[in-house]
Amino acid sequence: MGLVFKDVGVIDLDGSVMVQENLLLKFKPKIYTLPGDHRLKIWTNLSNYHVSCQKLGNTVLGINFCGTGEFHHLTYYLVKNNPAPRLGVVVFDNHPDFLPTFSGYISCGSWLLNVAALDKVKQILVVGVTELSGLKSFGANLAGEKIILLAPKGKKVPTTKYPIEFYAEDELFAKIEETLKISDIYISIDKDVLHPLDSTTTWEQGELRLKQLLKVLAMLKNKYRIWGVDICGEYGSALPQIQRAEEKKATSQNEKANLQILEALLMGE
Repeated sequence: MGLVFKDVGVIDLDGSVMVQENLLLKFKPKIYTLPGDHRLKIWTNLSNYHVSCQKLGNTVLGINFCGTGEFHHLTYYLVKNNPAPRLGVVVFDNHPDFLPTFSGYISCGSWLLNVAALDKVKQILVVGVTELSGLKSFGANLAGEKIILLAPKGKKVPTTKYPIEFYAEDELFAKIEETLKISDIYISIDKDVLHPLDSTTTWEQGELRLKQLLKVLAMLKNKYRIWGVDICGEYGSALPQIQRAEEKKATSQNEKANLQILEALLMGE
């Protein structure tokens, strides 16, 4: 199988991808600019959310970069407007982004609940969660058991009543394939799922190594029809064009990860 849409795009809300010159030069992504829509950052009411996202239209397909993890809730719009009639959604994230928020709002920590409510989404597989503290604090739910959590062995996490299964690398790959029953999928990647040796974000980071992620992506591409991909988890900066040394280092590290992710997804296409 493989990618249905092969275009590369950047939904530019914070400038964090626009300073990744090697990525821009090599893949020449289409740039979707949402000027003034920083109100989407972290959380916003659904009215503002839909007004902002509608500026993108219905043509944002393929592989899209969405900036820092504070904008991960853009995935809801991308899944909702994807033309696939039914989907399984595979999310790589260190956090459980299904924590309830205020009524009428959506956030970077709640958007999976909105995705789970879509009729066309039949299953959600979240890979890599190790930061579970919010589950107890906010009384999260697994959205009618649509959401399944898997993680690599490594970091210890608090015990909760919510099931999370841990697997060694080969077991993890096999479990993903065993669990994911739908041939048409959408992939959402927050690079905070990666070990700090492979990426630098503004959130707590997980244990998944980049090489493991690339192997999983290769498996998914081989066995499933991928209708879309989004990638977030850049390192945020108040002034992306004027970065301090540590910010430049983080941007360089993330760009290298982004390039490898794109190459894994687009190889042979």
